Amino acid sequence: MEVLKFTNISKSYGSNSLKNLNLSIDEGEILGIVGPNKSFKSTLLRMTMDFVRPSSGNITVFDMDSRKKSKEIKEVTSFVPQEVWFHDDMRPIAIFKNTLKVHKFKNREELYELIDYFEIDMKGKIGDMTQNNRKKIAVVNALISKPSLLLLDEPSSIIDPVFKTRLYDLVAERNKEGMTAVITTSNMREAQSICNRIAYINEGEIIEIEDQSTKLSNDKILRFYDQDVDTSVFDNIGAKLVRRDGETVYYYNQDLNVLAKAIYDTNLIDYSVEDSTLDDKLTVFQREAVIIEHI
Repeated sequence: MEVLKFTNISKSYGSNSLKNLNLSIDEGEILGIVGPNKSFKSTLLRMTMDFVRPSSGNITVFDMDSRKKSKEIKEVTSFVPQEVWFHDDMRPIAIFKNTLKVHKFKNREELYELIDYFEIDMKGKIGDMTQNNRKKIAVVNALISKPSLLLLDEPSSIIDPVFKTRLYDLVAERNKEGMTAVITTSNMREAQSICNRIAYINEGEIIEIEDQSTKLSNDKILRFYDQDVDTSVFDNIGAKLVRRDGETVYYYNQDLNVLAKAIYDTNLIDYSVEDSTLDDKLTVFQREAVIIEHI
């Protein structure tokens, strides 16, 4: 079943624009939407909640139109924005009580479990709290309604590593219980660690959708300074040249055992293998697009 579907979505902000974007999310998935800043990742989530409307196209959530059934969609969908939107003079417990009341939940046991799990400081008003604590409150407020669909906007911006790890662990646990999640981020490594599928977006277009279940490892970057190397060995195993300017850099997203054998066969000495960044991956996409354009 398709939980969320974007059909021919277009939207412009200044010189940036979405261009007839199509994307669907299946029930039980954790989908990552990964791209650089100003690539409309957050906009897609806000469109889902009907906070922003596309210039053209259609969005459905559980087969409900995002415009016509906005209220019904909000009853089964929770959104954690990158920036917290609570009033400064509100207290956390009042926020939580209101959410439970709206969703007609009387049992507060899970609420207190989540407060303990994330080690939330409940003292004071929102305006007096740290950004980290406000973000924890937003996360708990989203989860206590037991959403069928969770939208997480840029959790990679969370500075506290313990909070971030616990958040991802809880999302994975809730996903096993049936919750679908969409995570937007510019951190490819984090997305690859938790998502089932990843849609890569750049300049308003989906440039690739990657099934993580078929991948044996995260994308890698091979760097070496050795000269007179037969680089065709790396070309033949599907590695993509990123640059060659003193150091040679290859991008690789397949079996690491094959890469290890290629390194051995070429007798590399001065080299390193590390996780690829999003910039590296986008460089490869752009280079391949130019090659195809000139064929």
